Amino acid sequence: MMKNEKSKEDFSKQIDAIIKKHGGWKEKISSKLRTLIKQSDPQIIEEVKWKMPSNPMGVPVWSHEGIVCIVEIFKNDVKLRFFKGALIKDPKKLFNARLKSKTGRAIEFHEGDSVNESAFKALVKEAVRLNTSKNMPVKNNEIKNNGKINTQMKTQKSKKQISSGTVHKLPLDLQKTLASDQKALEKWEDITP
Repeated sequence: MMKNEKSKEDFSKQIDAIIKKHGGWKEKISSKLRTLIKQSDPQIIEEVKWKMPSNPMGVPVWSHEGIVCIVEIFKNDVKLRFFKGALIKDPKKLFNARLKSKTGRAIEFHEGDSVNESAFKALVKEAVRLNTSKNMPVKNNEIKNNGKINTQMKTQKSKKQISSGTVHKLPLDLQKTLASDQKALEKWEDITP
């Protein structure tokens, strides 16, 4: 078995253990979500991230050219978070948490809740499409016709609001890098509000 195959198997076993640990309805809904995610995109990669003393088992993560979604299991709910959920159309109104977030959205499941399978799969497919699209939209739809970020953004859009209220302009070299490097732009979008 190759190293890459072994790590996939290790992550799969870790996710099995995370889900099984919670038991009952949380185990059932988490297993169902996992199955639907994998059915939605056979190329999706399962991982476990963010292991820490407060959560030594980590968090189940599904990726395809970037994080698609994660599952967090809490005392009273199971939360499935889409990192780019704000960009995903949700005609069936599955998103019910983090609705004011500029980037992510989440679906909270409670005991007795069911999953609208077709609508859920559509959300996963759209999240994957956003990650794999060469013309992925960026904040405030700042796209030129050629698919690159507009480096001559309006003043308000090219400045970063800091919590103190001070506004700082993005350095020109950073603007150029973001305009020419899609991966750098994606990373920037992941770390900025």
